[in-house]
Amino acid sequence: MRVALVSPEYPGCGASHGIGTYVATLRSALEAQGCAVLVLVLNHQRWRLRAGATAEACGVQAGPAAIRPWRAASWLRTELDAWRPDVVEYSNWGGLGARDHGPWARVVRLSTPVAAIAAGGTLRRLLRGLHRRSEAATVANAHAIIADSAAMAALARCCYRDPTITAVIAHAFAGTVAAAHDDGDEVLTVGRLEPRKGTDVLLAAWTSVRARFPQAHLHLVGTDQHGFGRHALAIHGSAAITVHGHVDDHALAALRQRCRLAVIPSRFESFGLVALESWAAGLAVVASAAGGLAEVVADAGLLVPPDDVPALAAALGRVLGDRALGRDLAGRGQDRLRTHFDADAMATATIRVYANAIARAGAQA
Repeated sequence: MRVALVSPEYPGCGASHGIGTYVATLRSALEAQGCAVLVLVLNHQRWRLRAGATAEACGVQAGPAAIRPWRAASWLRTELDAWRPDVVEYSNWGGLGARDHGPWARVVRLSTPVAAIAAGGTLRRLLRGLHRRSEAATVANAHAIIADSAAMAALARCCYRDPTITAVIAHAFAGTVAAAHDDGDEVLTVGRLEPRKGTDVLLAAWTSVRARFPQAHLHLVGTDQHGFGRHALAIHGSAAITVHGHVDDHALAALRQRCRLAVIPSRFESFGLVALESWAAGLAVVASAAGGLAEVVADAGLLVPPDDVPALAAALGRVLGDRALGRDLAGRGQDRLRTHFDADAMATATIRVYANAIARAGAQA
C-alpha cells in the first residue's frame, strides 16, 4: 500500500508539537508493516520526506495556517500525482485537504479543531472563519475519518455537521521507556502556554503548592504567545518557576530526568500524547479530566476536574508529599503505556481503515 501523510507539523521540520510526533510514529509503524510512505509537511515551510531519505525543504514559505490549503494546493497535487498514493491521510487541523479531489482515497485523522483554540493576534482572528471552513471541507471530503479518542469523536460531531466516524484509534508511543524515579521535588508541564492548556489554572494552583512545599520547583516548557511565563516569574520568582520556552528533544529529555511529576492541566485535549511521553520518562502524571486526557490517563494518574484550582493544587500536593504514591503512579503509567498504546497495533488498525477507504473511493469512482 502506498500512503501519503500530509501534516502541518513533523519532527525535524521546524518546531513540532503533538501532531508531528504521532505522524512520525505512524510513519515508522506503517513502514514496518510494508507500506511505502511519503510525508508532506506544510508548516511555514514546505517539506518532503521520502522513505530512507532526509527531509527536503521545498519551495517558498506557505504563510499563515488559514491560507495554506490555497497557497499549497498546486504543490500538494504535483507531489501526490508524482507519488501516486493509494490513500492520503490528512490532519483536519489547518484544513490541508480542503482542495484535494484526486483519484486516491482520503482519510482524515481528527485533531483539536481551530474553533477550540484561542486566536492570538488580529490577523489570526480575522482568518478564523476561513480556517474553520477549510477544516470542515477537509472532513467532508474524506472517505474515512479516524478519531484519536471518543471525546474527539464527540467534538467532531458538534463541529462538522455530524460526520460518520469510521474508527477510534489511539495514538501510540514507540520510544524507549526509562526507569521510574522519585528524586527531588521538581514538576514539569509541557505544551503551549495558553488558556486551552490550562496554564493559568496551573499557575494559580502553584501558589498553594509552594505554600505547602517551599522546595518545589515548576518547569514551564512551550511556546508562550500570551506572556504567561513572564507573568509567572513576576509573581513567583525564579526560585519557584523556570520558564524554558520551546526546547529541543535532547533538552526536554534532560528536564524529564530532573523531574518526578508531570502535570497536564488542559481545558481540552483530543488525546494528550504528553502523558505517554511522561510515563516513558518515568514520571507520575497529574492531569485534568478534559477530553481525551481522561481516556488516556484513566487510573494510571491522578485526574482532577478542569478549571478546578483547589483540586489541582491538592493532587500535586498528594504526589509531592507521598513518594510511594508517585512511584506507584509512575509504574501504573508505564504498564498502561505498554498495554494500550502499541505502535504496531495503531498501524494495523489504521491500515484496516485505509483499505475500507480505498474500497469506498473505488466504488464512488
